[in-house]
Amino acid sequence: MISNPHVFEGEYVPDRLLHRDAEQNALARAFEPALRGERPDDVLLYGPHGVGKTALVRHTVSDLQDETDANWAHIRTMGETVAEIVREALRQLGGDPGDREPLEDVCLALRERVTDPTVVVLDEADDLNEDVLRRLTDVSWVGVVPIVHDPEHFRQDLDDHRVQHRLTGAGLQLSTYAPAELADILEPRVRKGLRGGVDRSYLERIADRSSGTARNSCW
Repeated sequence: MISNPHVFEGEYVPDRLLHRDAEQNALARAFEPALRGERPDDVLLYGPHGVGKTALVRHTVSDLQDETDANWAHIRTMGETVAEIVREALRQLGGDPGDREPLEDVCLALRERVTDPTVVVLDEADDLNEDVLRRLTDVSWVGVVPIVHDPEHFRQDLDDHRVQHRLTGAGLQLSTYAPAELADILEPRVRKGLRGGVDRSYLERIADRSSGTARNSCW
C-alpha cells in the first residue's frame, strides 16, 4: 500500500543523490568562485529526460549556500518570453519587477539588485531566446546554468560572441542510469513510500524496463 505518493512523483528530489558524485563534484567546481566572492562559472547542463539534471543543480546549490551567501533563482523557461523570464529572475532574487515595467528598466533593476555571487538556472531551455542569455550575462555577478536535452542544437542557435564564449567548453552531461543504479535509487523511495516494502529483484525488473531514467521508473 502506498503511504507517501510524493516520493514516486517525477518532481520529487531525494535527500541524497546516488550515482552522481562525479557530476556533482564537477558542478560544485563551477560554483567554487562564489566561495571567493566571485561570479560562479556558467554551465550548460544536458542529458535526456529523467536523469536528474534539476535535482543535481538543487543539491549542489544547497551545498553552496551552506558555505556562502550566494543567491540563486530557478526558472522554467519553456513558453515564456524574454521579459517574463527576466522578471521572474528579479522576483526570485528579491526584487519587485512589476507587471508593466519596460524590459530595459527590469534589466537595470536586476543589475542593481544583484550584488553578490548568484546562480540563475534556466530549466527546459532547449528553445530559449538568446536575448535571455544576453540580458542575464550582462549582470556582473550572475552565472547561468541552462538545462537542455540537446547541447548541439542549443549551441548552434547562439549568435552572440560573448554568450558563445561564456558557454563554450562549459558543458556537463548526465547520462542514463544502469539498471542496478536505478534499483539503488528506487530502494529508499520504496522504504519511504510503501508499507511492507518490495523485493529487490522486482525493483531491478522495473529499472530494466525504464530506459535508464529515474523518472520513468517511478511511474
